[in-house]
Amino acid sequence: MDLTPTAPRPLTPLEEVYALRDEVESAACARRQADLRLAKAFARLEQLNGVVLTGPCTAHELGERHGLSGQECRDLLDIGRALPAHPVLEQQIALGKITLVGASIAAQGMSRPELQEPEDDWVEWARTRTTAALARELRRRKERALNGNRPVVPIQTFVSLQARDDFQRARIVASRKAGTALSMGQTLGVVCDHYLDTFDEERVTPGERRCPPTALVNGRYVPRAVRREIYERQGQQCAMPFCDNMMFLEKAHLVPHASGGDREADNLVLLCSYHHFSFDKGYIRLAGTAAKPRFFDDEGRDLGCRYDVRSAIHTAESVRVPDPPRTEPPKPAAESTGSHAGAASPRSPERPPDVSLPRKPDPPVPWDCYDPSDDFEDDECPECAAQGRSGVPRSDEPTRSESDSRVPPGGTDASWVESPLWADGVDDAT
Repeated sequence: MDLTPTAPRPLTPLEEVYALRDEVESAACARRQADLRLAKAFARLEQLNGVVLTGPCTAHELGERHGLSGQECRDLLDIGRALPAHPVLEQQIALGKITLVGASIAAQGMSRPELQEPEDDWVEWARTRTTAALARELRRRKERALNGNRPVVPIQTFVSLQARDDFQRARIVASRKAGTALSMGQTLGVVCDHYLDTFDEERVTPGERRCPPTALVNGRYVPRAVRREIYERQGQQCAMPFCDNMMFLEKAHLVPHASGGDREADNLVLLCSYHHFSFDKGYIRLAGTAAKPRFFDDEGRDLGCRYDVRSAIHTAESVRVPDPPRTEPPKPAAESTGSHAGAASPRSPERPPDVSLPRKPDPPVPWDCYDPSDDFEDDECPECAAQGRSGVPRSDEPTRSESDSRVPPGGTDASWVESPLWADGVDDAT
């Protein structure tokens, strides 16, 4: 009897997939149990102040010495703090319903009273929301608590590497000055406050004006009190209607400086660079006072009113000059002999009558440049074809023969004498 063990049958691909799935489930369950034990151990060490006695100064440093990342140790410590008060969190972690990071976020939201709001359900959110959405909600509540429970909004932007490094350095310096670790939102507020307190006219505490009236002093300097008044009067934006430019504002003079205009508030109005240029060039005109200015374009239209397209079209149609009528010249009757005998002349389609202006007469032609064929149009008729010409006499001027059409200079025809062509010296008779 052969007792040699036989080699195991190799697994099929499908059987191997199922085996690997069971291995993943078993290892993941063991890891969750290990994470819970670690969370409880870290929390208990913190309660006993025993982290320092083990060598490291913090729990995450202790975890890093044993192969865990610092972020994992912080997450486990947050979970361990929340487990005694919320045992449902341990149950959800053991069943794999909540991820470790989601459980850490939920633990922070449940364990810190300043982050809580009515009708909170962090455990349910950890089960149904993504980790990114859960972390974003936690950051919002932290920033709101740091800002005295005032509403906060997110800001997303792109900066250079140098700006990012400078912001991190500003956060360190601002935290040292404040005596506490500032968040990124708090750091941004501190930096903005410092800059505006230094350069913004509205942040400067008003004081007594010491400058004399600018009409008595030459120069371009505008006193700080005047700048503060005109900025406050216009709401920090361009005075032109429908222009909300608040970035680049310039002080425009109602009475130009070259004409003796002073630099007081009643002679200055804030305009953006584009509208200041248009005002100086005369493309826009200003009426009223500096406190209540009104602007008009070069055609007198009030720029403070929106453009009425229908009214403009109606006005344009009321003043539009109608086009002259297109009339066909009369055609001579066809002779009885010829290829066109008895043929009816074609008629143009009927056109509705419209108002027309009298036709402008053609300018006279010098006698030496006159061609009898110019008096005929391009419509042919048998009579013209028999004489070697093309066209018919124009309907609006009489036909002239060659003998009386070539009127020499100084003749009796007044139209030729008064012609501007003769006045310009166009004379080839010599």
